[in-house]
Amino acid sequence: MKQILIAIGIGAIALLTGCASSQMTSEWKDPSFSAPLKHVLVISTAKETRNRRMIEDRFTKMFIDRGIKATAWYQASGKPEVSSINKEAVVSTAARIGADSVMVSRLVGTEEGQDYIPPRTEISGSRPYNYYDRGNRGFDRDYPTLYTQTGGYYVDYTVFKLEFNLYETTNKELVWSILSEAFDPQNQMALLEELVEQVSASMERGALLPAKK
Repeated sequence: MKQILIAIGIGAIALLTGCASSQMTSEWKDPSFSAPLKHVLVISTAKETRNRRMIEDRFTKMFIDRGIKATAWYQASGKPEVSSINKEAVVSTAARIGADSVMVSRLVGTEEGQDYIPPRTEISGSRPYNYYDRGNRGFDRDYPTLYTQTGGYYVDYTVFKLEFNLYETTNKELVWSILSEAFDPQNQMALLEELVEQVSASMERGALLPAKK
């Protein structure tokens, strides 16, 4: 999965066990930029064509669902190679389709870490512990079957640092940006949905997206 996420690269996309596997760590918007978005060119530079299209399609849908026209790079350019994405190509493609902004996301780095999981005692027997049932209790009978001690251990993890940037095409200036961190994701699609929520919520706070109806 680490290799998949690195391949996703600039489109950035955990295992959902009741808590988020990613978190936004910083947010910025140019306070002088207030023009509403009309047409966004969505770009991913994933190494694998299938992954890149999946990412671009999902963020394109995010804008369309909010009433903003959006076009995925692979559709606008008609070029499947990731090497076709460069500054000149992006500028000319945006001008050709009439996009007033370009959203680009990318993997900016990774960070290795280690967590210590302390030892714990668990009840593992089938018969519940009853302090008052003295007639049926005995150390040799109850304790070995009712309790299991697990030792402490270390778990390695990787944090993926992801960046999402929005540029306006008139002056080619950065107008909005967020950074997010993903922790050893095991479910690529679930993480993508988390990131879509982070991007849409941030853009809504910055008045770049209308509120959900």
